Amino acid sequence: AIGMADTSEKLLESKMIYHLGMEEEVPNKPEEHPIRLFENNCYNNVILPFSRHYEGVREYPLINIEDGAHSTLVHQLALHVVFNRPISVYNDFVDAIEPQKKIAYNFVKELPSQWSEMRVIEGKLGRYVVVARKDAGSNNWFVGGITDGSSREISVSFDFLDKDKLYKGIFYEDKPDADWLERPNNYMIEEAFVRKDNTFFFNLGYGGGFALILREVKHP
Repeated sequence: AIGMADTSEKLLESKMIYHLGMEEEVPNKPEEHPIRLFENNCYNNVILPFSRHYEGVREYPLINIEDGAHSTLVHQLALHVVFNRPISVYNDFVDAIEPQKKIAYNFVKELPSQWSEMRVIEGKLGRYVVVARKDAGSNNWFVGGITDGSSREISVSFDFLDKDKLYKGIFYEDKPDADWLERPNNYMIEEAFVRKDNTFFFNLGYGGGFALILREVKHP
């Protein structure tokens, strides 16, 4: 698939795409696949949204919030929003998951089955990407941001929200000492009220990310 645009952000939002590939059978052993870009790690995950995932994920499962993912736990949560219709992998024995990790599943439980809008807030192919998607059944939004093996600060402007509406935000973020190699599960959850004219800054660890739930506050 070949897409064309003059910026990384516009590339992700572009409707112009040329499909030049042919169907390919994925072998039973994923490690034998001739194309290894489907591997889930912080370096490939900032390339795939701009390339092989235009039309949705059609390859080996890409999201895994269990041990072994080469990124932080929050990075993996964010992939549910960054990727277009991702395939998720979860432990069959949820009761065996560490209590701290089990809390992270709450983000997954909140995800809708269908999106109505998609906005690319920021992106640089191979370095970082931030995507916002709107729930098709409500005015709630979800935001996912990921980085490569570098740590970085990313600002998020919420100008995609509806004017004169208030949202309650639940923020899943890397802790200051989080990194994909030694402390991938160090994360924190914060809450804040958000409006259209707000801008928030997020610090992403090495191979890190952030994942946001923005629920519309309905006044009585």
